Amino acid sequence: MGRPKQLAGLAGQPLCLYAARALAEVYSPLLAVIPPGEVGKGIRAALAGLPFTFAVNSQPELGLASSFRVAAESLPAGLGGAAFALADMPLVTADLHLDLLSAFRETNAPVVMAAYGEGEDAVRAPPHLLRADLLPGLLTLPDADHGPRRIIAAQGKSALTLNFPATMLLDVDTPEGLEEAWAALKGGGPTVAAPAPRYPEGLMSEAALQPKVLTLEIEKLVAGGLGLARDEDGVVLVRGALPGERVRATVRAGRGVRQAVTVEVLEASPDRVDGPDLPTADLGHASYAAQLRYKRDFVQEALTRIAKLKHEVNETVPSPSEWHYRNTAQYLVTPGGLAYRERRGNDPLVVSEDPLVMEAISAIVARIDPAQLDPATEIAFRASALTGEVVAALIGAGEPRVFLRASEHLMEAGAVGVSLAQPAGRRFSAGVRLIAGETDVREQFGRVQVSVSATGFAQVNPAAAGLAYERAAELAGKGEHAVDLYGGAGAIGRHLAPNFRRVTVLDASPEALARGRQDVAESVAAGGTESNVTYVGGDAARFSELGTDVIVVDPPRAGLEEGARVHIDSSTADRLVYISCDPATWARDVGDMVRRGWKLGAVTPHDFYPQTSHIEIVSVLNR
Repeated sequence: MGRPKQLAGLAGQPLCLYAARALAEVYSPLLAVIPPGEVGKGIRAALAGLPFTFAVNSQPELGLASSFRVAAESLPAGLGGAAFALADMPLVTADLHLDLLSAFRETNAPVVMAAYGEGEDAVRAPPHLLRADLLPGLLTLPDADHGPRRIIAAQGKSALTLNFPATMLLDVDTPEGLEEAWAALKGGGPTVAAPAPRYPEGLMSEAALQPKVLTLEIEKLVAGGLGLARDEDGVVLVRGALPGERVRATVRAGRGVRQAVTVEVLEASPDRVDGPDLPTADLGHASYAAQLRYKRDFVQEALTRIAKLKHEVNETVPSPSEWHYRNTAQYLVTPGGLAYRERRGNDPLVVSEDPLVMEAISAIVARIDPAQLDPATEIAFRASALTGEVVAALIGAGEPRVFLRASEHLMEAGAVGVSLAQPAGRRFSAGVRLIAGETDVREQFGRVQVSVSATGFAQVNPAAAGLAYERAAELAGKGEHAVDLYGGAGAIGRHLAPNFRRVTVLDASPEALARGRQDVAESVAAGGTESNVTYVGGDAARFSELGTDVIVVDPPRAGLEEGARVHIDSSTADRLVYISCDPATWARDVGDMVRRGWKLGAVTPHDFYPQTSHIEIVSVLNR
């Protein structure tokens, strides 16, 4: 990632290319942090043809910490972790990295790093793998700090070190070292083959990492769509199994609960069906009626186990469509085609036919030549069931002019607009610019029309979301003032408008608020009655308007932060309508509000995500 000054001119040399090719065999996506100017251009040229996205570190003089910060800010969303390697230490044979990556996946260790040599003489050097939850720490590293060293040190005993022979440490801090290392690699790899890594005593043995095949009986499904089974060693969570089934499954030991994958169903559930084997459809092997039951059970379990409440949960409201309901998709751009960002193995799964997305998206995907999208690393789509139109967003580093060919290709394939989003650790947080056509399309959510873009937040199943929004409006009732916290563009708040004298929509996203104001203005101009809806920017935990009758919340998956719960409890509202996409955080918050004196009313799961284990909840609390 980073590059000491004395090595800036070595980017095109054979050993550095050897390192880059080895990385490309193992990882995707790949990000190279490069300096500005001619040196950066030289590195780009040297790595041409390899699947790298480039991010420019405009202040390389600040040391490696600045490169790590740039990397952390530029990483795409959805990663489980990241590997960090230095260009001046290209000990990156594909075998070595695969060993590190396997240990990372199987142990779920927060950090996995390499050591070369034995005992006190061992040298610890990059590459290092860091779990995704540690990456925000890279943004706070002080200048001149050498990489993620402090983060690694803070993990202490939780970090996992793999030992390799000292001969694998081909250090190239100087041109002479580069020449010597390249001589050792001329035969196509290190002169000493890498042995299997040796794991520290008591943390993880080699035998423990080998998969075992067990015969298991599935008791029930738990969150994530995993089947819960038990054997003499404890609990096993099994992917691809259903309650009541007897299965053979491969189990890999790791820290925490063991995970397994079904390889054979010995006794099938009557609820089992033939479904797509896709990383995005973790319940596609269950009948839809069974999916609705399971999802109700997820909510009931969360209430009992987390909120510590005995309370009835209504039957799950089904989605109007079981397939082709998603109005959005985001895929990797690979030489083999567009591929799922979610993985089940080392390699991305190329999309042949995605049965969950709207057919308008599938039609465009079928016309795309991935080579025409270069240098984009990902692409996002948003379709409208109302109009049939699709907008797209290319994700890649660079100015819009660099993506003109890709944009033209997408417009020819049927998109009505193309935008450009820079890679970022938090999805679409680094800015979005329009390249051609429209930025958004119109969509119907219940009783209102909303503008939605390829990069802004909107529910993925408009028809199902509309039913939930109408139910939320019923639960809110009537009154003087209603507040919609985490309101986004106001799709829920606008459903409240007919029954309240005024409605305030609060959100922290300027983009969402601007879209909402525009949508309301257009609705009012067409004769709508939403002139009583006001949009306000701000934090839900610091909202100042406590004088309200009803508060509606639809927070992110993390739920209500404690400050928001305190704020709601301190308000004059006597009713709280709580919409959630996560049973666990919803149950945590509901339990807290009940202990503060609120009473839980109707709880109804709504299925926004057929064929998956995800569920939406619409509930109400009163006092």
